[in-house]
Formats: sequence, structure tokens, C-alpha cells
Amino acid sequence: MKFSIVTTSFNSGAYIGEAIESAWRQRGDVAAFEHIVADAVSTDGTADVLTKYPHLDADSRKDRGIYDGMNRAIARATGDVIVILNADDVLPDGALGAARRAFERRGADIVAGGFQLRTGRDTAGERVYAPARPPSYTGLLFGIPAINARYIRRSVFDTVGPFDLAYKLAADRAWLIHAVAAGVTSTAIPDALYVYRQHGDSA
Repeated sequence: MKFSIVTTSFNSGAYIGEAIESAWRQRGDVAAFEHIVADAVSTDGTADVLTKYPHLDADSRKDRGIYDGMNRAIARATGDVIVILNADDVLPDGALGAARRAFERRGADIVAGGFQLRTGRDTAGERVYAPARPPSYTGLLFGIPAINARYIRRSVFDTVGPFDLAYKLAADRAWLIHAVAAGVTSTAIPDALYVYRQHGDSA
């Protein structure tokens, strides 16, 4: 099972190195691994950070926003499972291994895990927000979609299609609703699969 980490970035130089390194630490837990970065022609030195990591598949071009970047990164992906890692967030150690075991045991299309919230670079006071059950329409409409804590088989994007660029900050929520409507199967595990950072520049 090959994992494709996809990251979009624009002027993310202050954070993206930590995101990349958190993904790189996962490689021993999976059979195969790639990390694709879709950069929207950053001007803050992000490109200099990316050159420090020769394993990256980095593609820099102007785009129409974060979901456009996600779509083009996913289109480049060759893995069996897609993991969306924002440039200012990180993956907790062991996340890919926990997801791999769940995919192998349960055979679902999506493995949903818990996630943590951090304020800036602070690591104190974290707790895991764990998914209670497979996604429902009510939960996706009014709850936290947490798509980054959902690891998704590449084949699901062939079924559901790309993110809809008409939604500036809710295309992930809309995509998940379409996935439920399409009969995509999901399983939940208590392990933390993602760490979100909250800071002044985050969306």
C-alpha cells in the first residue's frame, strides 16, 4: 500500500519545513511513500525550503486557491491512499502506520482518525478529538469536517471527482457529503491522524 501525501502552499515558509519533516518520519511505517507539494508561486522563501528536501515532487504554478492546489496535487499522485497535509500543520508520529493497519483490517474506502489542535507552536494542553462514528449528513453539514484526519483511497477521487472550486473554504465539506451520497465506506479509529495548528494566518 503506497501513501501519497499532498500539500498545498502559498507563502508558507515559516511552517512548511515542519510539515514535510513530520511526513518524512512516517516512511518506515508504510511500504511506499511520496510527498507532492503544489505551491502557488510563493514569494516568501518557501521555494528555498522545498529545495532542502530532494524527495519532494514539487510543482510551482499560479492556481485558483487551496482546493485548486489540492486537485492538481491529487492528480499527480500515484499512491493507493491520499493524505492531505496542510503546509502549516503536521502529522503525528505513527499516523500512517495506524491508518495502514486499519485499511488492511477493515477494507474501508476512508479511514477517519482523531485530530489535535495546537495554538501556534505550542504543544501544551493538546487533546485528541476522536471521530465517534462514520460520517452522517448532519455531522458533515454542522460538525467539523476534519478532512485532513481522513485518509482516503485514491480510487474514491475517481468516483466522487475533484474538489469544487465554487466553494472557497467549504469544498472539503461538500466533497465529503458527495462521498457519503456515493456510498463510499468509512471506518473510524481512535488514533490521532492529524494535528491542526491555529494561528493568525490560518484559514
